[in-house]
Parts: sequence; C-alpha cells; structure tokens
Amino acid sequence: MKKPPKVKIEEVKLSENFFNSNGYRYSAFKLIEHSEQFNVFDLPLAGIDLTTMAWGINSMDDFIYHAKRCVDTDLKYPVLLTPKGQVCDGWHRICKAIVLGKKSIKAIRLESMPDYDSYEEPDE
Repeated sequence: MKKPPKVKIEEVKLSENFFNSNGYRYSAFKLIEHSEQFNVFDLPLAGIDLTTMAWGINSMDDFIYHAKRCVDTDLKYPVLLTPKGQVCDGWHRICKAIVLGKKSIKAIRLESMPDYDSYEEPDE
C-alpha cells in the first residue's frame, strides 16, 4: 500500500516579512538591523495586547501556514516593538512563547523607526 502524500506547507524567507503601519512599510531586515543599537529586555507576555489580528487568516491553509511558522520559530531572537510599544516583528515568537507557557519573552523597544521602505495611502 502506498503512503499518502504529505501536504506541502509554503516556506517563508525573512526577506518576505514586512511591518505595515499607517501606510508605511518596513522590511524585517531593516527593523532587525536598526534594533541592534537598542537594549534587550524581558517583556511580560501578560502585557501584550492580543485583541488585534497580526495576519490575514482566511482559510485553514493560512492558519496551518502560520501555525507551522509558530512551531518553527526560534525564541532566542527578541521581538521588536515600535517606539509606541506596538509589535512590529515577532508575532510568531509571541504565540509560541504563550503556547509553551512562558511568562516573558526577550524584546527590544525601538527608540526610533528606521526609514520606511515604501508608503501607500491607507484606505479610509
């Protein structure tokens, strides 16, 4: 009897990750590079606002894709926060840490934002 085929889950590269805020788009590479000048601290997971959706999940395929990214992510890398405290990189790590029962996660709060990569007028 032949084995059934595996369901292929799309891989993602860091170069494909972006943070969007009010029409401004920042590459994850640029955010990570910019973050190296700021201090790492322990961020209590209980203090993170979980009321917004970080990704556009419209199907089980989307959900599985992000679930796999949560499983595969490495908690040794700090999450990044904007100067106002909004998560701009690291939602998969936050999800993994919460599921694992962690109380905190390493984080960096950017004191300034780098130059943006692009701008698109937000929909009203």
